[in-house]
Amino acid sequence: MSRAAVIDVGTNSVRLLIADFGEIGLEIQLKEILTTRLGKGVDRDRRLSSQAINNTLDAIRKFRDRAISLGAGNVLVIATSAVRDAVNGETFMQEVKKLAVRTKILTGNEEAELGFLGACLGIGNIEGKVLLIDIGGGSTELVLGSGNAIHYMTSLDIGAVRLTEKFGNSNTASRCQLDSISDFVKKQLSGMEFPNNQEIARMIGIGGTITSLAAIDQKLEIYDRNAVHGYVLQKEQIDRILELMLCLTLEERQKIPGLQRERADIIVAGIIILKCVMEYFAQHEIHVSEWDNLEGAVYKWWS
Repeated sequence: MSRAAVIDVGTNSVRLLIADFGEIGLEIQLKEILTTRLGKGVDRDRRLSSQAINNTLDAIRKFRDRAISLGAGNVLVIATSAVRDAVNGETFMQEVKKLAVRTKILTGNEEAELGFLGACLGIGNIEGKVLLIDIGGGSTELVLGSGNAIHYMTSLDIGAVRLTEKFGNSNTASRCQLDSISDFVKKQLSGMEFPNNQEIARMIGIGGTITSLAAIDQKLEIYDRNAVHGYVLQKEQIDRILELMLCLTLEERQKIPGLQRERADIIVAGIIILKCVMEYFAQHEIHVSEWDNLEGAVYKWWS
């Protein structure tokens, strides 16, 4: 049995996974998250800010030390949408390499592949085609596959942070803002080469928006990964939560059980993305997975 650590540097947060792997598969030892908002302003400026870089490097350093102290022999840092879109993304990753870790900037397709792999490992064997959605801060990945085979995948520049900044980050979310984001997302979906007429056995969701929805729907005062993993969200429940969000100020959203305080300002945009995708593919429910691209990375590169 060996132990590895993966640190995922996203647009909104930095996440750590420490896992053991061997003949019996993956055994998760620790999973943590720190919100650094590395991608703030990237859609507008195409540049990572100095403050966001420093906050993110501090988070990576903390997670690296934690992983080493817990016996992880390998530490891999993977970066996604914000880093690959920023003109100084490569420069940032050079600073990350100085922390004595392996690094990799994922393409959109690589991000989609790892998310699909991790989610399928976590949910278990499913007969028929699976549609995966991964809503991140800067991008959303969609994958259609069955078993270990991927049939279609795409990465769209519609993330919860990106669209919140694009359509206004006000104290309250308006109906006009909802309609503007919805129209934009629908336009992106209609322009992709991805069939929406497939027979889908199950839709699986990963990422902070979707796990937050599962926690909100269960009114979890303390986040419980076991309660969230495998939870099934109905489309009507998602619509109901979105309507609730439109009635609340940012301060009121920050007090909702199950919603991480640091995610309250971007949750509306994330829910709209999910709502539009479910309607596009005519899906009435979604299975939530706590296993995602972190587990997929461990399995792909260390199993």
